[in-house]
Amino acid sequence: MSVESVPANYVDRTMLVLHRLDEPNWYIGAGIRYAGALPSHEHFRRFVLAAIDAAPVLRYRRTGRIRTAKWVPDHEIDVDQHIEYHRLPPGGDPYNAAMRAIRYTSLPMDRPLWKVHLLHGYKTGEYTLCYQASHAFQDGMSAMATLRAVMTGVPLRPPPVTRYPGRSTLCGILRTLPELRPYPSDPRWRPPADTTGALLFRVAHLNLDTVQEIAARTDCGPAQVTLAAVTGAMHHWNPRRKGGPHRRPRAFNVFMPTSFGDGRRNGGLGTHSGIMPLVLPGDEPSPYRRLLAIREAVSLKHVISLRRNQSFVDGLGFPPARIVESVMRLTDPMASILTRGHIVFTMLPANSFEIPDAIDLFIVPPLPWRIGAYFNAVHSSTGITIGCGMNGDLPDVDQFPDLIQDALTELHDATAQMTRR
Repeated sequence: MSVESVPANYVDRTMLVLHRLDEPNWYIGAGIRYAGALPSHEHFRRFVLAAIDAAPVLRYRRTGRIRTAKWVPDHEIDVDQHIEYHRLPPGGDPYNAAMRAIRYTSLPMDRPLWKVHLLHGYKTGEYTLCYQASHAFQDGMSAMATLRAVMTGVPLRPPPVTRYPGRSTLCGILRTLPELRPYPSDPRWRPPADTTGALLFRVAHLNLDTVQEIAARTDCGPAQVTLAAVTGAMHHWNPRRKGGPHRRPRAFNVFMPTSFGDGRRNGGLGTHSGIMPLVLPGDEPSPYRRLLAIREAVSLKHVISLRRNQSFVDGLGFPPARIVESVMRLTDPMASILTRGHIVFTMLPANSFEIPDAIDLFIVPPLPWRIGAYFNAVHSSTGITIGCGMNGDLPDVDQFPDLIQDALTELHDATAQMTRR
């Protein structure tokens, strides 16, 4: 094996299988809306070349069969194969255009699995850059590590040939057993069976000062407050979906991907994360009590414990990992992320660096065909945005960004009342 080649870990290989079976639904992306004149092609090209220099991971492509997959650097990368232009009509929606560009542009397996899209024409003095990657190539934290290197000019180290800790597989499995708590079947949110699968993508913008004020009042983190706002939106939206206006709100199941690191340790390459299964209190009428329940469920102690207990999967070989996966699927749905009707929520930190001239930063999540909805929040220097990927056939989903903002206002008022007592 070449010194520069990096063996794909088990999660990478699983993502390669999913990429092959359901390619468009396993693309991820980040978009940045910029204020300013459209850059020339040569300027755009130099920007992408500089990005490759700052983040060597962008040279890596997959080789070998899935069971023996490796990532190897392509020293003759053709940057023009990784650039796409999209002219939108005046007044066009850059968010949905970004989703379509990321979701429906193919990434050939014989090249590094990423592209940069430039969207323009929708508004004078504004354009949008979109980074697209296969989830087999990067997860959200790896993509954020790449973005940090590109925006700060602080180079990301080349992906290392990882040597995993010597903890035995059996020890790792035993540590994971306390996390195998089956969900009750009742709170599972199920989309109607007659949906067509059309994806609707909307972006919600949360006021950062409001989020931080709530966090300070309640000893919570921004991610917990953001998740509480999404839960509040689900609480108010649920009665209006299938079943009529008087349907009782319900709790619902959520998968929360939890990264094993910040992406820089692995040079921005691969997927290194576990899954935190949650039942969110969508049936709780009090915004304040909803937040307290989320604070307890998503405590820092719980997150650290889960990272430690699940990180052994990162170092498994392909055959034992398939056995472990099969056992976990039989004992607990936490490993079955394709279980129909579940919701996925992630929050990515991007507030440690500035993006000059940026209006906002948003994330385009994947939407595997059985997942009910995917909410991908990002905390950046421009604020907090939530990319909402939902099935467009569901009623009232177009209103979801407004419902999230209303839920945040409701939570702000409720916590203010509680702290005055």
